[in-house]
Amino acid sequence: MDRIWQDIRYAMRTFIRRPAFAAAAVVTLALGIGANTAIFSVIDASMLRPLPFREPGRLAELWWYSTQAGYSTPVQNAAAWMEWRQHTDLFQQVEAYETAGMILRGLGRPETIQGIAASAGVFELLGVPPLIGRTYESGEEGVVVLAYDLWQKHFAGDPSALGQTITLDDQPYSVIGVMPSDFRFPYRNFRLWRPYRLSGTPEERLNQPAVLLVRMHEGDSIEVLQERVDAVTARLDEEKPLRRSWSSKLYALQRGPSPKTRTALMVLLGAVGLVLLIACANAANLMLSQSGRRSRATAIRAALGAGRMRLLRLMLTESLLLAFAGAALGAVLSLWTVDLIMGMAPSDISLFQLNTVR
Repeated sequence: MDRIWQDIRYAMRTFIRRPAFAAAAVVTLALGIGANTAIFSVIDASMLRPLPFREPGRLAELWWYSTQAGYSTPVQNAAAWMEWRQHTDLFQQVEAYETAGMILRGLGRPETIQGIAASAGVFELLGVPPLIGRTYESGEEGVVVLAYDLWQKHFAGDPSALGQTITLDDQPYSVIGVMPSDFRFPYRNFRLWRPYRLSGTPEERLNQPAVLLVRMHEGDSIEVLQERVDAVTARLDEEKPLRRSWSSKLYALQRGPSPKTRTALMVLLGAVGLVLLIACANAANLMLSQSGRRSRATAIRAALGAGRMRLLRLMLTESLLLAFAGAALGAVLSLWTVDLIMGMAPSDISLFQLNTVR
């Protein structure tokens, strides 16, 4: 162990004496490692890894589609939610949520956070239990479930957070639960969930936004179910003429990218793989150039009794230190690169899948 520490100290002194060489090797490796890490992270989330929900293949969102304007919107309204809940022959479960910015007080300095007003069945539909505490029940009000990040930030992971009161938009809420760290619904920047409250009259519900989340019956497919949804939508259009020119469209939460996007991602992965190989070759050339410069020092060590394995271990220690430094810097670079790629991600990749990129 003492000899290993000697080798590490010697390698560090070598890098300090030759900072340009060390910096060039580390940055070269970091660029290759960071690019590969970022691209593979996106491919892993969008093509390989399932969503962290129960039976994600049966989950979908029910969007509105304008047949006249030709565009889709995920936002329906509370009246539509009440209508679709009655069609138990189509869906096993239909839930609603709405996103909103909220002013959080009672935990130090007031701050604006992104929160969700979700119906009580959303947690059951997704099949993710809380880390501690519980989720709220139908009809329950004045309670809130925290995201793991918010719990860590303001309560330092203390279970005594349960039962404490926070203020959202000047209304008091009691903390009843905390979700696991990998639960990011609907997207990664949302920090808490509170009950979704229906407006009083049917007319008010027409103006109350709601995103509809559904769980399909076992064995159903998006394509077959879409035909049945179209038939129900046509009947509703006849009963309620104000809804004409709008249809309902199902979008799976977990859907792979289109063949064109899949091909582009694989080509990009191959390209950054070549970049990593070039980076490794450049780093190797830098190491060889340094070995040539210090051949005299190596010869003196050999003359003083240093064996071949001893010299080899010294060189290997230097290589490992450079590799670890390059990997650490590459990991930092990949964090920025992932955010950049996600900002330019094609629309055919589900946002729920991009949400799980890590």
